[in-house]
Amino acid sequence: LKAVLAPGTDRRRSPTSRRSMAMSAAALLVAACAAPLARAEVFNFNGAALPDAGVLEGRFLFYVHSLEDSPGPKVAESKLMFKDIRVRKENGDKAKDLDVAIGVLPWSEYANLLDSKTVCGNEGGKFTPAFKDHASKQHAHWHLAKSPAIDDASYTLGRSGPYLLVVANCGSSTSSSTKLSLYGSVVVKNPYGYA
Repeated sequence: LKAVLAPGTDRRRSPTSRRSMAMSAAALLVAACAAPLARAEVFNFNGAALPDAGVLEGRFLFYVHSLEDSPGPKVAESKLMFKDIRVRKENGDKAKDLDVAIGVLPWSEYANLLDSKTVCGNEGGKFTPAFKDHASKQHAHWHLAKSPAIDDASYTLGRSGPYLLVVANCGSSTSSSTKLSLYGSVVVKNPYGYA
């Protein structure tokens, strides 16, 4: 069968097609609003360039809901996970003797938690990144980026608000011909992401 339209009418402008488009747009809006509630937020490094030596670089903002502030189901505490964080050379070889760390901290506390002495800390000759001594320190976490990756790590986040993902390269300068890249992911799973 073939649909026949009256002369001068356009199917795209019919009242039925407008309602259909409005319903589709509404469904898309609902899906866009509900989708973040069903999943975790993930930042994948995917071979991102390592910052220059001596540089602390902000990369991403996550929003975390505490269990008490969760707008959705309250299934479990919010979790921060560092997964398969590693540094590689451009040719795929392992990168050795690097002092690189990935950190996640409350955005509003960055001035209270970060300084060059603690970020690039050294205890007993070993690179040990740390945050300044402050009450919000319990909500901030570092993870070393090595080659190969060290064990994954998971932490509970009990404070609501935006969290900043940073990359600290505390190593000595590398030659300009050595290109280093980060791989792995940082995941934040809010209480409603467990449903």
